Amino acid sequence: MKKLSSYSLAMAFVLAGCGGSGANNKPVPAPKAEVAPAEQAPAIFPTVYNEPAVLTKACDEVLARAQELAAKIKSDHAAGQHENILAIMNDLLITMDSVGPMSYLLSQVHPSEELRKSAEECTQKLEAFSTALSLDADLFAALNALDATKLSGEAARFFDKIMLGYKRSGVDKSAEIREKIASLKKDDVLYGQKFHKAITDGTGKMNVAIADLEGLPEDFIKRHPVNEDGTITITTDYPDFFPVETYAKKREIREKLYKLFLERGYPENEENLKKLLQIRYDIAQTLGYPTWAEYNAEDKMIGNAAAIDSFVNKVAALVRPKMESDLKEMLAALQAEYPEAKVVEVWDRFYYQKQLQAKNYQLDSQEVRSYFNYPDVKSGLLAIAQKLYGLTFVRDEAAPVWHESVEAYKVLENGAPIAVFYLDMHPRAGKYGHAAMFEIRNGITGRVIPAGSLVCNFPAPGGESKLALMEHSDVTTFFHEFGHLMHQLVSGRHDYPNLSGVSTEWDFVEAPSQLFEEWAWDHEVLSTFAKKADGTVISKELVERMKAADEFGKGVHVGRQMFYAALSYYYYAEDPANIDLLKKYNEVQAKYSPYPQVEGTHPYANFGHLDGYSSMYYTYMWSLVIAKDLLTKFDGNLLNAEVFKAYKEKILAQGGAKPAKELVEDFLGRESDFKAYSDWLMK
Repeated sequence: MKKLSSYSLAMAFVLAGCGGSGANNKPVPAPKAEVAPAEQAPAIFPTVYNEPAVLTKACDEVLARAQELAAKIKSDHAAGQHENILAIMNDLLITMDSVGPMSYLLSQVHPSEELRKSAEECTQKLEAFSTALSLDADLFAALNALDATKLSGEAARFFDKIMLGYKRSGVDKSAEIREKIASLKKDDVLYGQKFHKAITDGTGKMNVAIADLEGLPEDFIKRHPVNEDGTITITTDYPDFFPVETYAKKREIREKLYKLFLERGYPENEENLKKLLQIRYDIAQTLGYPTWAEYNAEDKMIGNAAAIDSFVNKVAALVRPKMESDLKEMLAALQAEYPEAKVVEVWDRFYYQKQLQAKNYQLDSQEVRSYFNYPDVKSGLLAIAQKLYGLTFVRDEAAPVWHESVEAYKVLENGAPIAVFYLDMHPRAGKYGHAAMFEIRNGITGRVIPAGSLVCNFPAPGGESKLALMEHSDVTTFFHEFGHLMHQLVSGRHDYPNLSGVSTEWDFVEAPSQLFEEWAWDHEVLSTFAKKADGTVISKELVERMKAADEFGKGVHVGRQMFYAALSYYYYAEDPANIDLLKKYNEVQAKYSPYPQVEGTHPYANFGHLDGYSSMYYTYMWSLVIAKDLLTKFDGNLLNAEVFKAYKEKILAQGGAKPAKELVEDFLGRESDFKAYSDWLMK
């Protein structure tokens, strides 16, 4: 996923908007400010802060510079000098971008707790200033005085997005209301941070006898030190959780670990989530919207809250027969071992899905894993991406990083650096526990080259086996996140930060990454890096069986996704004053989820997307509908260089320079439709 930082959420009030004025007009050059730009020449690697005092100083300097630029806009307006105002606003946003995203990233990944705390404090300062910008009536008046009819191309879209952001911020309200909104947004940031911190700090642990882990791969066992009592310690972090849930034959072990997993963040997040729901409802109400869900949908492709409800129920109804068919097969397999079982529980899903895939498609998941050693996957993915995108990646071991395991790369085009990225790929204490692409810096033509980082938690090479074997699902996750990364990096040639990078509507942003997952299923691609320790390359026949096996379980997967989409929507689609979080969770689960609620657990306390994505978890499936349609253009040949070049230029490189609907139509040559997705879902 693209990581939606609380910093980017705050900046969205200034940068928001998906309407496009003059998108098809002849572009005009970006106006240049008389004041000094944020950076005088393209910098290669961004500054990585490893000392709290240095980060705090840089943060304060950026904030001071941004305040100067805001003051300059207002003084120019007062003097009747408007020709440079748009350029100065651009400099202001570029200045904020120079520290804000890096600060947020470090708050999630830095090994030093002290540095993480300083990064959180910096993020809070910048978010508070972003909120103040969005509510500054004098700044709005200065921008509103510009003659928009004289703007075209990117300048017009930059202006339109800023003005829509102001409209949605409440800048036209009274001073008292603006002060209330500012206070609410400050609390929003605070409780969002508390919510995520409780999840990160809530890692569950259990000691398990090695004999009770029958079915787990040998390399998994070897990666875990043996305790004095002969047990090994298993945690709820992904590198432990998913293998245990997928391979452990002993149902009691899977159940115990899953219950720990569902209790992360509880009880702290009972209060934190209630606060977030109330704060956002109050923001929406103050701005004149009935609910946060309605407010949040306005600047997305979907347009309004009712359309979210309709989309969720459309997909849920479509997938239900397939979901029930999957559950019937899984229950039969479960009852063959546990005759007393009445339903498939959530801790049965991965295990019996694998068992049925093995039985029905002669697919040995251990054999599949043996082809995907992390170093080979990494080098193979980098190689195929370089070929497809026409770029060269060069690792720079001298570049500063935040942890010794992090790798820094330059991206070269015709020998010249056009971007940089980092790979932070293995778990450690205090680090963000999922997989995501973090924006670090948006590219600005002639001034700044883009930067981003993958933050994942894949197995690290080491232990007795010296291997780091990955599930194929991990491989597809790697491709998914790399799709986000390339979107961020190749769209870095715009004059404005709100047109650069992954600055499309949030319900489109997953489509390019979901599309790139397809390359992880292509035998021609996989054969370049998927090999066993003895050098045996994965066969086409095995890849075809993997594809066939992957079709089983699609129904329960999509059904579960629509449950989460419904949950995120319904939590935010009403007044939360009297909401019972657990009761609402159970109601939505009973209607949409393939699995029953687990008594005594509180899964909403660790559903992290309830903060960043809030009411719009539907976006994953909405984007997938688009991704499946985009795939049709390749007509079965993923290595078609001509089609990929068109995709890169017409969609990825555009960033947010056009509305997503137009980008898709430019590439497809028609409007996107539901057919390809429906065909895939019902196959």
